[in-house]
Amino acid sequence: MNFSRYKIYVQRTCELEAPFDICEESSNDWTHFTHLHRKAIVGYRLLNKKGLREVFLYKARVLYPLPFYDHYVIFRNYEPQQNGYKNVYLNVRTGQLNYLSGYVIQKGKSSLLMADYLFNMSWYWRFFPGFFLWVFRRRMRSVMDEDNQWIYERMKQKEPYSNKACAPVVPEEYDLFKDLFKDDIFKHADIRMDDYSKETFDGKGRFKIKETAPLP
Repeated sequence: MNFSRYKIYVQRTCELEAPFDICEESSNDWTHFTHLHRKAIVGYRLLNKKGLREVFLYKARVLYPLPFYDHYVIFRNYEPQQNGYKNVYLNVRTGQLNYLSGYVIQKGKSSLLMADYLFNMSWYWRFFPGFFLWVFRRRMRSVMDEDNQWIYERMKQKEPYSNKACAPVVPEEYDLFKDLFKDDIFKHADIRMDDYSKETFDGKGRFKIKETAPLP
């Protein structure tokens, strides 16, 4: 047992009286996250997308309205048999990993929204598991209330949801590196400065700096 870490497994199930296709869209469409869930999801930026795999940079508010945030790199893979995604959350600050596996299942005229969560927490959470569940439920309740209102609005519409402000076009493939690192990127600097040095080693393995470029 690793006493420096405390793993918490939460299995969450919600049966919602709403059509399967709308619930599946709500669960899997990340483009509405920062628009609809701005209290919990401060930033959600696509870094890479290829096939069923996507990578995001995620800034999460721990508990609204407190100003505490966590930053993650998320690797998520679509699983057709689950109608949902498997997610790995890499905490940028701590390096710890959290996991989420989501399912959307049709049940008559209702939909089952199911998710398995595995959190790698600091050791002291072993003394406060009830408080952790309270924070988790409060955060999820806020997100679900927002999703349910969005689902209800979608159920009233006959045409597909078409609000461009919260439904940007997602390319089939995307690479943030290729999108940002252009050939002329360094030409757009406001100032250029040079740092040059010539260094040698003496017989004892110590290095000496012989020449340096002057400061501008």
